[in-house]
Amino acid sequence: MIVENNNDAIYIHDFEGNIIDVNHNACRMLGYALEELVGSNLAKIDNNWRIPAREDLANATPAVDDQLRLPVQEDLERLILMGHAIFERENIHKDGTIVPVEVNVRIVSSEGKGIAMTFVRDISERKRMEEEKQRYEKLQGVLEMSGAICHELNQPLQIISGYSELLLTNISENNPIHGKLATIRRQIERMGSITNKLMMIKDYETQDYAGFSRIVDINKSVDQDH
Repeated sequence: MIVENNNDAIYIHDFEGNIIDVNHNACRMLGYALEELVGSNLAKIDNNWRIPAREDLANATPAVDDQLRLPVQEDLERLILMGHAIFERENIHKDGTIVPVEVNVRIVSSEGKGIAMTFVRDISERKRMEEEKQRYEKLQGVLEMSGAICHELNQPLQIISGYSELLLTNISENNPIHGKLATIRRQIERMGSITNKLMMIKDYETQDYAGFSRIVDINKSVDQDH
C-alpha cells in the first residue's frame, strides 16, 4: 500500500533494468499499462539506463563515462558503495513527450542478479519555475541595462539638442546648413524617443539580428499602456 500510494513512480528491477514490478504512478506518469512495463526493460522509457557494475566503476574515466552515459562520478560511487544515488535525467512518455525527472535509485539486494528500487519524480513544474526564475533574472538585467543606457545618453543628448536648437534659430532657412541642422535635430528627437522606450520596458521580447544572434526588440518590449 505504501508503494502503491506513493506520489513517485516506483520501479522494482534487476541491475540490468529488467522490470519486476511498478506502482500505479509509474503507469500514469509515462502512459504505459502495467502489462507493458512489467517484464520489459527500463530502457523502454530511458535509453540511457544502466546501473554500472563494479568493474565499470573501477575502470571509469571521463571517456568511459561518456560512453556509458551514466550519472556523474560521485553518484556512481554512492550507488555502488553506499547502495543509492540521486540524479536528474529525462524519461520518455509513451507518446514521445520528454519528461524531466529526478531519479532516486536504491539497491535492495546485491545477491544474484541484484535488485534495485528506483523512485522517479516528475520535476516538470520545478524546471518551469527554474526557467521562470532565469527569465526574471534576465529581465532584471535588461531593465538595469536600459536604465544605465538612458542615464548615460540623456545628458549629452540634452546638450546637443540645446545647441542645435540655438543654431537653428540663428540661421536663415535659406542657408544650406539649416537643412542639415534640421536633420540633426530630427535624429536627436529620434534618439530621445528610443531612450523613452527603454525607460518603459516592463518585459522583453527578442528579434533576429543579422541572422546570427538575437537582440531585444525595443518596440515590442515597452509598456503598451504608455
